[in-house]
Amino acid sequence: MAITDISKRRHERQMKKILKIVFRVSILIIIAGTAAAVILTKDLWYPRLGGILSSDSGEQTETVLAAGEFPIIIPENKSLSVKLITDGFAMLTDTRLITYTSAGKVKLSSSHTFKNPVMNCSDDDIITYDLGGKKFSYFKKNKLGFTKETDRAILLGRVKNGYTAVVTESDKFLGDVFVYDANGNNIFNLNTTERLIDIMFNADCSGIYITVLNSKSGDLTSQIMYYSLTEITKDENGNALPLYQTEEYPTLSLQTAMFGDDKLILIGDRETLVFDYQCRLISQLDYSLSLKTFDCGKNTAMLIFEDFSGKSVHFAALNALDGKFLEFTSDFEIKDAVCTEDEQGEAVIFILGENEIRQINTLNTELRNLSLTTEFLNIMSNGKYIYLIGFEEINRITV
Repeated sequence: MAITDISKRRHERQMKKILKIVFRVSILIIIAGTAAAVILTKDLWYPRLGGILSSDSGEQTETVLAAGEFPIIIPENKSLSVKLITDGFAMLTDTRLITYTSAGKVKLSSSHTFKNPVMNCSDDDIITYDLGGKKFSYFKKNKLGFTKETDRAILLGRVKNGYTAVVTESDKFLGDVFVYDANGNNIFNLNTTERLIDIMFNADCSGIYITVLNSKSGDLTSQIMYYSLTEITKDENGNALPLYQTEEYPTLSLQTAMFGDDKLILIGDRETLVFDYQCRLISQLDYSLSLKTFDCGKNTAMLIFEDFSGKSVHFAALNALDGKFLEFTSDFEIKDAVCTEDEQGEAVIFILGENEIRQINTLNTELRNLSLTTEFLNIMSNGKYIYLIGFEEINRITV
């Protein structure tokens, strides 16, 4: 999960700290008075316990945070984005891109001058760009691949397997798409008359899916279009034509992603849709509850809704292999949640509460419950490790 602009959250935390200190001081005064009374009257009550105080207590499992380079201190008053990469994670601040191994060791530290820095990652590939500016950089395996400057302001940037896609503003169209190979060569361009809100590469990077936003009968609609980078058909004006496209669906797309080996998923504010690689609908889930959070792993997607009373949450988990939704309700307290696969390939969900992390499967079976003594905002997981992101530090737990 990513965090952006945590300065407000830090201020809120400081106010909470002040209130907690006042409360704790009051409690300590009460405890001190009680303890004095207990000690002074020990001879009256201790003999009656008959050895109860020396009996064995039950074992309690404690959460063991990583040692060594952890915790990693978050730079003070910096906008922050943290994302998983292969065997580690990347952190983007107002001034630098820093990549870390899973052990917390720095592999890359690269400065930038972006006014509005944004980062997207895929395995070992990273793209950073200046939102509203004209510069972007591509990194591969902790090394800078290339830096480029566009003619117009950058709106979006995506990366996968050595390929980068950048969407910019356009004078004649609603947006221009530029695709580059690992050497920075421009291999595909698209001028679109649609309001483009997302873009992603297909499984082997032989094509791109774009998500566009339209309006129909007063409702926002989302539609996905597929363009091949190798089999390009153009209209009379020389613009590339989509090879496949979905229908328009009455939902605002919040995320689109490749799902399983040959499917794609659109998570919207009103419904979630799964399509095959030719944009044909496979499964669909409509909902009226408020979508609280969501996440998408390689083969599993997770949606969490808040019911109208605000006292419980409703889960929907989707398996990419059979396209079926599993739904259940829980009273979990949720600050954040992620969906991933463990080392055996089984889908797992990690739920961050106020003082704990719960690990469940898609059948709502609780697998683990880890207590926390430090406050964290977000979590990330690759199935082997859980990365905990707080106001001031990043830490790690081994799953």
